[in-house]
Amino acid sequence: MPNKTDPATVDELLATDLPIMDLALSSQAMAVAVFALDGDLRYANPGMQMLMGLDAPEDRPAERLINPDFNHLCQLTGGGDQPIFSGIITLGDTARRTGSVRARVFRRAESLVIFGEHDVAEMDRLNRMLAEANRENNNLQRQLIKDKKRLNRTLEQLRASEAKYRRLFESAVLGIIQSTPEGRIININPAFATMFGYASTSEMLAAVKDAAADLYADPQKRPAIIQTLLSDKVPVHSENIFRRRDGSKFTGNMHKWAVRDEKGRLLYLEGFVEDIDARKKMERRLIQARKMEAVAALAGGVAHEFNNALAGLLGYLELMEMESEADPNSRDHLAAMKRTCFHMSGLAKKLLAYARGGKYRTQEATLPLALKNNEADLREVFRDGIEVEKHLEGHYPVALDTTQFGFVIKSLLINATEAIEAEGRIVLRTRDENISSAAAAAYHESFPDGRYASVAISDNGHGMDTETLQRIFDPFFSTRFPGRGLGMAAVYGIVKNHGGWIFVDSEINRGTRVKIFFPAVDAAQ
Repeated sequence: MPNKTDPATVDELLATDLPIMDLALSSQAMAVAVFALDGDLRYANPGMQMLMGLDAPEDRPAERLINPDFNHLCQLTGGGDQPIFSGIITLGDTARRTGSVRARVFRRAESLVIFGEHDVAEMDRLNRMLAEANRENNNLQRQLIKDKKRLNRTLEQLRASEAKYRRLFESAVLGIIQSTPEGRIININPAFATMFGYASTSEMLAAVKDAAADLYADPQKRPAIIQTLLSDKVPVHSENIFRRRDGSKFTGNMHKWAVRDEKGRLLYLEGFVEDIDARKKMERRLIQARKMEAVAALAGGVAHEFNNALAGLLGYLELMEMESEADPNSRDHLAAMKRTCFHMSGLAKKLLAYARGGKYRTQEATLPLALKNNEADLREVFRDGIEVEKHLEGHYPVALDTTQFGFVIKSLLINATEAIEAEGRIVLRTRDENISSAAAAAYHESFPDGRYASVAISDNGHGMDTETLQRIFDPFFSTRFPGRGLGMAAVYGIVKNHGGWIFVDSEINRGTRVKIFFPAVDAAQ
């Protein structure tokens, strides 16, 4: 085909007075063509040649105008500066891919000037790509909004969970601790700080540098626990003696475990400690009470059988005395046997008192009056070198067997006297007391509140250790005269049989204090 881009053709085109004369006719982005009315292609710039596929000779390139076709364009009238057609022109044939352009067609003399603005198909493709990108962007935005909402919900749940954990951590009654295996404390809750005598968690965190040395009564206990925990990889439960800030000790029930990440790497150690001193004391009291009940039942049965046997033996002795009046030696032997029987009968009565099986004759009396009635019998207990201080107060009446009460006081004074080696002091005090529920619980969990008349005997003797203190009411237990020891057992039985309570406190080299509460008559009824 002839060259349709020679300068002469361009000059001919530019000579026309059309709005497209300023176009860059050599641009491949613009499609410009001039057709004679008979269909001959007079001019095609590179953009139109590419669009129409004019890379090979063509006899009738106008036939590539499919819609509208070339003949239809030639039949349109008009001219001047206004186009005779403005819209989509589709080009192509059976051999080539169809393309479309948005074009304006001008009529000038016997020619059609076609100005194609852009490739509609490519624009559609780009528009589709843009629409698809917009859809993807919208989907991403919607997904981002959903993810953001989900993230916000997750954060809210995490904050709520953390707040819940913090509340549980801060308000737990058990002491909770997080620490390193080496003994550095990471975190503690208020209960843990209070348990060890600190005013706040921050104060304890600042003061405690080594958990083993600062918290354990035996610092070697912690390394052994940590070694077991890390080697066995299971929680460790143990009972330990811990040391408070002031140096005092308490028994703690500890449960400790290792906290690890998803790969099994150790992060820190965590655990809780429960102060079980009160529970231990309660357990000891319960064991003591059960032991006392068992021994009391045994003592009561033995005493009854023993008493019955002694009664029969005394009867036979009296018969033998009547039959042996002529033999002085026989009378002496029989008298000695009777004294032994009476002594053993007295022991049986003490056993019965301990077993709460003794017989009592109670009457209303105040404790100061009951002590005065037994004053002569009590005076013989004291010896030189012992100062006796009396404070006899109170007017609450109690139901007392004054003889048995005298035995109780005498037994306690004998023990106090024996506890003082050479010189010392014994204080005897009676008073009326209105015991509140809190004060009663401080003595014993089963001690009821109410109105009581109390008697207390204290000495500054050598005192007792914990083991001895737990056995003082056992029958025949004594630290000074083996095999004697029925005095405190009988005291316990008499007090309990009067509905009273007895408490004993003692410490080595600081003396002993015994306090007995008898319920006032109106409170007991």
